[in-house]
Amino acid sequence: MAYLLTISIAQGRKFGIISILGLNAGSIVHLVAAIFGLTAILATSDIALIVVKWLGVTYLFYIGILAFRSKGCFLKIEKKKNIQAKGNNEIFWQGFWVDLLNPKIAIFYLAFLPQFVSLKGMHPTLQLLILGITVNVVGFLGGVILVCFAAKVTKIFFRSNDGSTLQLTWANRVMGSIFFALAARLAAEQII
Repeated sequence: MAYLLTISIAQGRKFGIISILGLNAGSIVHLVAAIFGLTAILATSDIALIVVKWLGVTYLFYIGILAFRSKGCFLKIEKKKNIQAKGNNEIFWQGFWVDLLNPKIAIFYLAFLPQFVSLKGMHPTLQLLILGITVNVVGFLGGVILVCFAAKVTKIFFRSNDGSTLQLTWANRVMGSIFFALAARLAAEQII
């Protein structure tokens, strides 16, 4: 949520929704891994879990540094079509990696979804797939609501005289600080 809020406030609704798509793509990788048992290996291997955790911490810290070093908008987008597509791709992949490198997502799919699988129902793999897709759809819809709300509030409170959204350096500092805080929180958590 904090990631989506920071992207939506700094970049607007469009990039917030692109971030949601990236997050959901990362989540689908976790779902597929859980279904095929790869998440079980990750959960039983302390070293693998620690490596994924610290990769996530490092990536969040890196995004925070990028935000702090940015002079204008966090990901400066020109009006040319080819540069715009690159900006969209960057935002998508940022969301993807933020989700993919979050070990709690892997643990969620491993620990939470199997509780709702019935041995008397349809094939367990199909049940896990349906449950995982349901989680992703609900997460997507909740994310869209959050992004639209954040973009609307930002538009109301941060307008310049000509009606365009201000691209303030302090907003990047706030966003960078949030990413640093997320990295610190993930680093401090006991996941084993």
